[in-house]
Amino acid sequence: MEFKRQLFHLFFGLLTAYGIFIFNTHNFGLGGNQIMLVLIGAGFLIFPPISYLLSKGNKVPLFDELAEQQLREGEKELPGKSAYLFFISLVPALIIFDWRIVMTGVVGASFVDTASTIVGFYKGKKKIVGSKTWEGFLAGLLFAGLAMTFFLGFWKAFAVAAILALTELIPTRELLGFDDNLILPLAASYLIWIL
Repeated sequence: MEFKRQLFHLFFGLLTAYGIFIFNTHNFGLGGNQIMLVLIGAGFLIFPPISYLLSKGNKVPLFDELAEQQLREGEKELPGKSAYLFFISLVPALIIFDWRIVMTGVVGASFVDTASTIVGFYKGKKKIVGSKTWEGFLAGLLFAGLAMTFFLGFWKAFAVAAILALTELIPTRELLGFDDNLILPLAASYLIWIL
């Protein structure tokens, strides 16, 4: 279940990055980041009622099956919370930074999150912090670094990946009471910008 869930997250992270790319490289009459902000705004209006209905056990075509397959046990009270937080973090990134930075940050955040979780969950033996493992940390660093190399070059990609992997180690839910999806896209964009 966790493997499919994480691949689903990676797919939607990369789909988001692709949307940023497409809307910024093709002329749609608005800037690409503005189109993404409009789509995210529409999602902020549409998904809370859907999430509420699902949390009350109601059937919502397409979404109830998706929620059943993707949600962990503790996430059923607010389905889609992680995605919602991811997009909340994406809004200031799209406003502040160039689209190439945000797109690369989304790719890095998606790979570090997915790889560290999958490898840590299935192969992790040496704990670092809470349930986080060295194996997951190194996998997140490697996959995010390799993915961002296409956009940033080797050294910069792995510098950003290392910091993202360290950020992923912080047990934000336990220590600060929020999901790391609230900071990863913005943090990734900021790191790419300063480096």
